[in-house]
Amino acid sequence: MKKLLPLLLVLFLLSACAKEPEEPDLPSTPPLSEDAEVITGACRITAGGAPLPAEALDGDDATFAFVGSGVITVKSDRPIGGVYLKFDETPPEWTLRSGEVSFSCGKYGFFHEYQPAPVGSLELTLEFAGAVSVTDVCILSTGKNLPDFVQVWRPAEGLADVMLLSCHADDEHIFFAGAIPDALARGAEVQVCYFTDHVDNHVRRHELLNGLWATGLRRYPVIGYLPDLPMKNEAKGLKKWGELGFTFDGMVESQVELYRKYKPQIVLIHDIDGEYGHGAHMLDSHSARDALGVSADPAVYPASAEKYGVWNVPKAYVHLFGQNTIDFEIDVPLEYYGGLTAYQVSQNAFRFHVSQQGTRYTEWLLGTAEAPITDSRDFPEYGPRYYGLYRTTVGPDEIKTDFYEHITFYEK
Repeated sequence: MKKLLPLLLVLFLLSACAKEPEEPDLPSTPPLSEDAEVITGACRITAGGAPLPAEALDGDDATFAFVGSGVITVKSDRPIGGVYLKFDETPPEWTLRSGEVSFSCGKYGFFHEYQPAPVGSLELTLEFAGAVSVTDVCILSTGKNLPDFVQVWRPAEGLADVMLLSCHADDEHIFFAGAIPDALARGAEVQVCYFTDHVDNHVRRHELLNGLWATGLRRYPVIGYLPDLPMKNEAKGLKKWGELGFTFDGMVESQVELYRKYKPQIVLIHDIDGEYGHGAHMLDSHSARDALGVSADPAVYPASAEKYGVWNVPKAYVHLFGQNTIDFEIDVPLEYYGGLTAYQVSQNAFRFHVSQQGTRYTEWLLGTAEAPITDSRDFPEYGPRYYGLYRTTVGPDEIKTDFYEHITFYEK
């Protein structure tokens, strides 16, 4: 027995040192890819049981499909990361469903709206609260990064440091060139508000959003209620809009409501003479200036005063105004935009207004192929550098190269 003890000890030690067999490697969940991909072409997309018309799948902002059933279904062999929709008209609210999971969408009536899909979705149902005109349906795979063209907007809510009152889609990049990029680079909260709506044009609403997105703005604009009409002066504009039931008092009231709702510290307003004499620009400017004088009076337009409170705008600048003038410096390279100037950013944003290329505005802002404009000083007589401080409650400007003297931005 004594002879067996050493042998048993050796066997015990060998067994203790032996490695236990390893568990086999189990397949792991594949990591989420860096970039989401467009998978629309590989999906089966129907509306009311029939294939969704090609006009809503061609990526062309000028085409659209009317979905009378208000229901769109998407089926995919690959997991769906999200859906990006463009609408031809203001959409009704809608619901995104995947199996038993559903989300309420469309609360803000965005013309461009992205909605992520529940994880692992292979089928989605988009249920609208009524018939809908769809410009484009784009289905995206899962991925950490969305393509650059996908716009994820914040609603037009909360206080704004700067309010830019643009008459039409593209005026914000032409006559107010540099103002949006300059403000964003400074960290200002910017609210763009349009006086008119291009209701009879299928592309200009999309160009409006594409141009703003190109500046880096992520806060959705306010789009006005007045139809865009040609008008040679203010009187003819009042007559044309008056025939449709719109009044000058209503225009002032809507401007007052904007001031009271967003409480801007700085307001940028069109030239009194409408730059090149456009009647709508004149009416936008006239009503905006009249609104400055009454927005702090609760007895004037009491409905918005009760809803939002009153507001006395601290600073208002009018484009090309001849008093208390400033020379707005927008030709300095900005680190925020990788060395581009504010003027150059606006030039690039205007290029997204494809329908307006080849017009006289293009030559004013961009120049020609033979003589391109790279400096805002080369803009002709309606140049975006020149403003006058029309109204101030915080004192006069002294440096006079921007809008921000005596202003502290709202806390975000």
